Order: sequence, then C-alpha cells, then structure tokens
Amino acid sequence: MTSSLGPLRVLVLDDSAADADLALAELLRSGMDVRCDIVLTPADFTLRAARCPYDVVISDFRMPGWTGLDALAALRASGSDAPLIVVTGTLGDESAVELVKQGVSDYVLKDNLSRLPLVVIRSVQESRARRERAVVEQQFTQLAENIAEVFFVVDANFTKAFFVNKAYETVFGRSCESVYDNPQSFLDAVHPDDATTLRESSERIRRGEEGGQISFRVVRDDGEVRWLLSRAVGIRDTQGRVDRISGLALDVTEHRNLEERFLAAQKMEAIGRLAGGVAHDFNNLLTVITSYTTSMLGEVSADHPFTADLEEIMKAADAAAQLTRQLLMFSRRTVVQPRVVEVEQVVSGAQRMLARVIGEDIALEIVTSGRPCAVRIDPGQLEQVIMNLVVNARDAMPQGGVVRLETDVVSLDAAAVSGPWHATPGRFARLTSSDTGCGMDLTTQAKAFDPFFTTKEAGKGTGLGLATVYGIVKGAGGLVTVSSAPGHGATFCVYLPLTEDTPEALVARAAEPPISRAAVSVLVVDDSAAVRTAVRRSLERYGYEVLAADSGTSALSIAAQHPGPIALLLTDVVMPRMSGRELAEQFSALRPHAKILYTSGYTDDSVVRHGVMESSVAFIQKPFTPQDLHAKVREVLSRD
Repeated sequence: MTSSLGPLRVLVLDDSAADADLALAELLRSGMDVRCDIVLTPADFTLRAARCPYDVVISDFRMPGWTGLDALAALRASGSDAPLIVVTGTLGDESAVELVKQGVSDYVLKDNLSRLPLVVIRSVQESRARRERAVVEQQFTQLAENIAEVFFVVDANFTKAFFVNKAYETVFGRSCESVYDNPQSFLDAVHPDDATTLRESSERIRRGEEGGQISFRVVRDDGEVRWLLSRAVGIRDTQGRVDRISGLALDVTEHRNLEERFLAAQKMEAIGRLAGGVAHDFNNLLTVITSYTTSMLGEVSADHPFTADLEEIMKAADAAAQLTRQLLMFSRRTVVQPRVVEVEQVVSGAQRMLARVIGEDIALEIVTSGRPCAVRIDPGQLEQVIMNLVVNARDAMPQGGVVRLETDVVSLDAAAVSGPWHATPGRFARLTSSDTGCGMDLTTQAKAFDPFFTTKEAGKGTGLGLATVYGIVKGAGGLVTVSSAPGHGATFCVYLPLTEDTPEALVARAAEPPISRAAVSVLVVDDSAAVRTAVRRSLERYGYEVLAADSGTSALSIAAQHPGPIALLLTDVVMPRMSGRELAEQFSALRPHAKILYTSGYTDDSVVRHGVMESSVAFIQKPFTPQDLHAKVREVLSRD
C-alpha cells in the first residue's frame, strides 16, 4: 500500500519493544514512507512529544500506571493536535466508544495489525483536513469580523445562532452573546411594523426561493431606531433541505436620514405650520362652497343682480383652493409647468399667505413698479422662491421687524451675469427681498446658498431654503445675489429673464357636458353632513340617483338592503371607526360589480397611510366643483 501523504513522522509508545516493532513493521510492510521514533516510558513520550511535531501517534492502551488516554492528555498538553491511535490487545465496545468520545482518533487490536496502515492514513488525512478547515475558518472569521455589515448564520427557524459578527453589537446595540444565548432576540429587535416583511422573506428562503433584498428597522435597547438593508440566502443540508439562513445587513440609517432631510426641506417648514389639522375641514368647506355656488350660477342669468356676487365667491373659493394646495405640498411631487406669468401678480397673490407666515410682529411691505414683468417660470416655483425668501427674513428677525418685497425691471450686462450662473445678458425682472434682521458676515454670505448650511439651532431649519431658491432661479435662467452686514439686515435680489410673450390668461371653464338622465345609482359616504348634501345635489343635478350615508356601517347597511343596482361608491377616505378603504373592501364583497371612487381633504400623506393612493385607484381631491366631480364619476363608470 502506498500513500500520497508523503513522509510521515510517527511516534510509537509501548512498554513492550517487541510490540512497538511489530507496529512499525506493519507500516513499513504496507509501503508507507515513515520516520518513526519508539519510546517505552511515559517520561520519554512526554519529552519527545514536546520537542518534535509528529503526523501521528500510536500508543498502547494499557501500560503500568499509564493508559492511552493519559498519552492523549500529555500529547495535547504539549500543544500537538496530531491524531492518536490506540493499539490494544482487547477492547470492549463501550470502551471503544468512550475512547473516541475522549478524542482518540481510532483503535486497532494487536491481533489485527494489518488494519493499522489504513487507520493511520485515514487519521492523518482527517487531521490535515481539519487543519485546513481551521485556517479557512480563521480567515473567514477575520473577514467577517472586519466588515461593516452585520453578518449572521442562523438555523432556518431562528432558534439557533451559529455565527454573528461584531458589527451586530454596533448596529443592534446588543452583545453577540445575547444572540447565541437567545437567537430569538435577533427577531425581537425588529420593529413591529417590519416583522412581517422579515418573516415573509425567511419563509421564502426556507421554501428554497430567493429571499430578495429587504429593508427593515431594528429598535436598539436604548430606543434608537436603525434602518437596515439586508439580503439573505438559504444553506442546504446533505438532503438538499434549507436548514440554515445566512445573510448580510447593512446599516443605511444615515443614508435614509439624508434622503428624508432633503425631501423634508422641500416641504417648506413655514407652510407646514399652517396646514396642521385644519386642511381636511377647510377642504370640506370649500367643497360645499364651490358646489352650491356653481349650482346657483347655473340657475341665474348672466345679467342677474347676484351673478357678479356669485362669481366673486367662486373667485375667492378658487383662491382658497389654491392656498390649500400650497399648504398641502408636503409629500406631493409636482411636475414643473413653466408658463408666462407677471411677477407682480404672483407677489400680490401670495400676500395673504405671507402675512400668515411671518406673524403679527413683522410688518410686510410690498412695492411694485407698475412696469410689465412677464417671465417664464412655473408659478408654483416662483411662489416657493418668494415664500423661502420671506421665511428666511422672518427667521432673521426673532424680535420683529420689517420685510419688504419690491419688483422692478433692470438690464444686466455680461459682467453682471458672469460667475457660476451663466445667465444671458439682457433685461430682467428683479424681485428684491430685504429685512431689518440680524444680517450676515461675509463668511455666512459665501455659504448662504450651500445645501444644508444653516445658522439656525438644531431642529429649527434644514439649510435648504436658499439652496432651493438658487436651484429654481438657476433653472429659470436667472440669478440671485445677496448683500448684508452684521446688524444691518439682508437683501436678496432675484433676477428672472423678461419675455416678450403675453402672460397666459386663466383657462376658461369648459362648457358643461349634457346632463345624463340615466338612472345610475351612486352611494355617497362622508361623515360631514354639509359635504354629503352638497355632493348629493351636485350629482342629482346631473341625473344620478344618490344614496347617502354618514358612516361605513350605515353604507354597508344600505348596500345590503337597496333593491336595485349600485353603480358607484363615492367615499371619503378618512372617517371615524371605519376608513374608506375598509368600507370599500367590505362593500365590494356585497356589490362586486360596483366601481369605487375615493375622495379626501387630507394631505396625500394622510391618504397614503390609509392605503388609498395607488396608481390603479380612482381618487378626487377636495375641494372639487360639480363639473370636476361629474367628469370624474363618468370617467370611473366608463372604466372596464
């Protein structure tokens, strides 16, 4: 028998030199290349084992005052991990099992020494494989412990943890030992709202599917919430079943915070204070006002004494609706729609809103030049520029003061528009915002338009107000400058290129569509009696049969008892006890062929929390006119 193991260093311990020679002879007879040392006493054995590394050790089991287990203990005490094979005359099954349990590699009976070469080869191969695995495991552990991601290996049911790296302690705020002691603590740390996401991913992995990349939150013991981005895979056993789950989890909290900070900065913190909880009631009231006013305008002639008054009411309602839309820009992503507008009109139109923002201790002065100031810009973005400048001025005057807005027309040459703006020389509409506040030094002025730069205390500002002004103005082909001095207020000048195009007039109201006389039943659900009545009258005017309910429970009762078909459910989203989404789900079970149309006066954020704002869901925002409502109803009813 030959072996590819190469020359082997062998140490043989036996109190009988003849027996030791027999063991060596058997190895040589098999063709093995061995370098053998024979010792007859425990003292010599201990000395040899400590001085020389051996590939394998062969020891008699029973010797005077010494056994094979004593030899194993001495071998390990010397620092050697070489396999030890016991050679003995007799050995019962129980003793053999105990030897293996104690760490003996194998045993050979003296009357069957022909088996010894095979046992030596197998023991050495296993020993070397263990050493190689130990090296790989050590390298793996070093790698795993030095990555920023949380690395974990657990059983498929999270009932046993096999490995978790030190990053776990940094991210989760708990010790690695706590996971080994209680693997369930890994799941216990997951935010309750995200537990389902993690559980569903784990179930997919257990089924042998891809777990996918998921985001979830963990709550540290100190209460801090961290966001993780994780991907895990299943590890299969010899039968092909997933019995372990291994994964990486990256802490993306700072990245998410940066995203949220950037988005929140564009919601305009000053407007946020105005919106509050009044937006819903405000929009309900506007819905009632526009519905009744539109109906009355349809009933009176153009020369009726009340027509002009009704039209003024509609103008005021439209302006209020526009104000509400401005107040509710929290999470809404608006499409930029440049048009030709008069700067003076936009400034004047924003006056009431600005007055509310700055408070009673600050005087607002608006001075217009009276000269045409037509520019091409998204009106909403121009209003945002004005708002951000005024809010910046307000914050610079905590004790009160004066903020002044002026408009005029100026010409700028190439030198005036040089620098980072790359604006084209020519005539510009200039919007100037000046205040009597604390002012800025030159260092602050140089950073004024930098994103996230703010001089306000923590939690009082995002540092994106003036950066947003910069972006909007630059996008419109203009430029903005600042001049200031400590204690002498600040002056911001916004320059927008003039255009010769005529400002766009308000779009005329479209002619009303023919009134349908078909007996189409609509179930209207709203907890506001005034809104229900207004919507009922609006729809009845267009020939619909209207059923009305003040709650989800009442609506379901009507749906169950009404003898005829119900074509459409028009429901408010946010209502006490039962939301519009919950109502729609139960209503659809009773009336599976009916269409659903949602409405709400809340911000999009509130609607999203109630699970409504999806691309396939029909929705109409309050306030709406009867024409808008009728058009939306017809659109929904015409869907397949």
